[in-house]
Amino acid sequence: MYFVNKEEIIHHFHWISEDVISKVQQVAEGMINLDQKFDRRIDGLDGKIDDKHQDVIAAI
Repeated sequence: MYFVNKEEIIHHFHWISEDVISKVQQVAEGMINLDQKFDRRIDGLDGKIDDKHQDVIAAI
């Protein structure tokens, strides 16, 4: 059997928790980047819609 002492368990727990926190931060940063990308895309589409709307109004 493999026995570990309390300090080893605590050290392993800290190592795992730091890794999990790091991965959560990476996911959060990815979500922020994706949100910004969607915002830029939506703003671009809004501009195109406004341009087309103005073209239609000018034609009427």
